[in-house]
Amino acid sequence: MSETILIPVLIAFSGAALLVIGGLKLRRARLDKNIPCRLTGGLVAGERQFITGAAASPVKVTAPVSKGDCVFYLEKTERLESSYGRRGNSERWVTEAVTAYGAFFVKDADGAALVMPGRPALDLKKAEFSDPGDALPGMSAPGAVRRTELTIAEGESVTVLGYPRPLGEFMNF
Repeated sequence: MSETILIPVLIAFSGAALLVIGGLKLRRARLDKNIPCRLTGGLVAGERQFITGAAASPVKVTAPVSKGDCVFYLEKTERLESSYGRRGNSERWVTEAVTAYGAFFVKDADGAALVMPGRPALDLKKAEFSDPGDALPGMSAPGAVRRTELTIAEGESVTVLGYPRPLGEFMNF
């Protein structure tokens, strides 16, 4: 008798947990919807806001994997590790290094704002470029190294969310 009650109770708790998670995500989305999107000339120091425009930089950067020109790149180096256990052989890619490099201006009709992204804050919604020297997918030997990168090209349209600061504060850093 208790077994027949256990499954519906577990399903009900799982459903309640999913409703709570969904409610929290909806609340976060509503808060983000209220964040203002401003032109670069109208930024308010210390207030969280969006800016959007074209990425530009006087200094060109060469991406290490694709060898293409960009204003910013995020490179990830991973190594294939193999382990043996009761369930047999298992392999997984372990991140060894993540390098974020570059700074750029977001230019719009009102001016420009300097952006210096940090690794934890990045959310580049685009496909990664992989090193073409890799073996066929699934055919790498343990110890193999895989390099991937995400880039922002000159003139690419970008949207940045953050807290702007005066340039003088940056110079005192």
